[in-house]
Amino acid sequence: MPIFAQHDSLYRWLLKGTAPQPEDRFQSADEMRDQLLGVLREVTAATSAAAVTRSTPSRLFDTPAVASERLDWADLPTGSVDPTHTMGSLQAGVTADDPTDRLRALASAPEQTVGVAMATGYAAMAAGQLQQASTISDTILGNDRWEWRGVWLHGLVSMAAGDNSSAISSFNSVYGQLPGELAPKLALARACELGGEAEVAQQMYTQCARTDAAYVAPAQFGLARLAAAAGQRSEALAAFDRIPATSRAYGDARRQRALLLASSDGSTDPLDDLAAAAHELDQAALDPVGRTSLLIEILNSALAHVRTHGAAPQLVVAGSSATEPSLRSGLERAYRDAARLADDPAERVRLVDSANGIRVRSLT
Repeated sequence: MPIFAQHDSLYRWLLKGTAPQPEDRFQSADEMRDQLLGVLREVTAATSAAAVTRSTPSRLFDTPAVASERLDWADLPTGSVDPTHTMGSLQAGVTADDPTDRLRALASAPEQTVGVAMATGYAAMAAGQLQQASTISDTILGNDRWEWRGVWLHGLVSMAAGDNSSAISSFNSVYGQLPGELAPKLALARACELGGEAEVAQQMYTQCARTDAAYVAPAQFGLARLAAAAGQRSEALAAFDRIPATSRAYGDARRQRALLLASSDGSTDPLDDLAAAAHELDQAALDPVGRTSLLIEILNSALAHVRTHGAAPQLVVAGSSATEPSLRSGLERAYRDAARLADDPAERVRLVDSANGIRVRSLT
């Protein structure tokens, strides 16, 4: 039916609600209601022209804390801790930065609940002990094969191990069990992206981006990566633009946009793109060394273009008009700024030599 093809979450909610085996259905009216509300939010977002403006808390997952384009297993939303549940307060109190310390604290828990097991699995993965985390997942599912948290942990382990096919299978299963949650969709999108299933990844990222403000940044970064990989430069730039200034990821989005604009791949007007890339530097999340390095790259590219295709005096790139003398002067200043920032004496000498080599000859 077209409506199910359009709203896959609704279809999966109905499948779970009408499963032949009682164990496969929702186990309470509250559970069914929570997932249906999540589905309703997605359907409303898909059929509304209004922009996403708020985040809707989930009872099962924390919001993603992504502030950059990186999205690996540790950046995905984690399961929420309910302090009212058995051992919940203990889980919430285990906050040591060292995963080994967390493992030690969790091992002494009076009761090894599923929540404690999941916290132990996360700590084991953070410590690089994937086999221990995998064993924990198997134990959870051995005790209750309908426990979605065991499948979620299995998906995280598979992603960390580079087994994208297994990760896709696991996250797809969790999505089927929790059709109203966005966390499994974000995880499935990333697994599909890594596994070469770009169409599904794009669908999941789009669903996340338009439904909840907390998911906009990781989803738009994902859409930008997919577009760039497919050679769709304008679509990638547009995805970075859809990350709002209120997001913690805004600075990194501008940095990624500057890097893409500074590259010549797929550009129809390189000088305009280089000027735009230089403008992005004012808002990009870059340290002074990184900023100066990218500025040198932009000016070098602009200079090469002008030498090949001729000057464009009306255009300004990083404060320099698009003529050879002006760009060379700007590049000289950038090299000298980079030399002042360099810690390595040999690198400092190289940068000063580059500044002298590009310097415009004069009588003074």
